[in-house]
Amino acid sequence: MDCLCQSVPSPELYDRWITFLTKKYGSPVKHVYFRDKKYGYAGVNVKVVLSNGKVLEDNLNVKSYGKTMFSKLGLRTSCYECVFRKRNN
Repeated sequence: MDCLCQSVPSPELYDRWITFLTKKYGSPVKHVYFRDKKYGYAGVNVKVVLSNGKVLEDNLNVKSYGKTMFSKLGLRTSCYECVFRKRNN
């Protein structure tokens, strides 16, 4: 459980990423797992399952979005104003 919100990436960025993957691999994205535990709890573990059964996980096109998401580079602007972003002391 996250005690504090880690923020949410831009929905437009996510939609563009899904569209990119669909076009690049010729199959719609069926599932995206942002905290896949195949390699344990360390690091960014994003896994994408395409409708044709292909699994993308240790792949630059998948890793780049995961790193963008967890490094807070693609945040929505409203996250900077959110009261849940930090602890109230």
